[in-house]
Amino acid sequence: MGSEMRRAARALVEPQAVSIKSDYEVHEAIGRLEAWSRSQDSDARIILEATPQSVTIRRRVDGKPVLRGSWRVEENETRLEGEFLPPPSAPRVLKLCSVALALLLALAAWAYFSQPQAGMRVALAIFAGISVLMFPYAILAIASQALAAQARLKRALERALRNDPQ
Repeated sequence: MGSEMRRAARALVEPQAVSIKSDYEVHEAIGRLEAWSRSQDSDARIILEATPQSVTIRRRVDGKPVLRGSWRVEENETRLEGEFLPPPSAPRVLKLCSVALALLLALAAWAYFSQPQAGMRVALAIFAGISVLMFPYAILAIASQALAAQARLKRALERALRNDPQ
């Protein structure tokens, strides 16, 4: 379980490599990606920028890149190779959660040493303990959501670039 949490936490802050095989030449693959992009809902969350050298997929909301890649043509095989970029807010959320947990632990320690009421000391200590224990699971949930979004986008790109959609 610990290695899975480390992998998930790494996925939140490190780029994830991706390689997608295309059954088409670069110019036709770009056309198929643009057709796929146009076929998305009018409220699609992404913007596609494709050239014969590179592909960038950005978030419509803030313009931050989700995927950066380039075309590789080797031995009559065309591939889109690149990386999924981590969500830009992930490091801020992780740091904010860490600061909140540190403040909660400090508050629990302060209450333990200064509050005469046992109920308040126990309640804050239990809340702080549960929060510390739940923090890795919250990070796992956030990372799982980000990885699922990346997997959906990768499947959509594969369907657009393959002759035999899977």
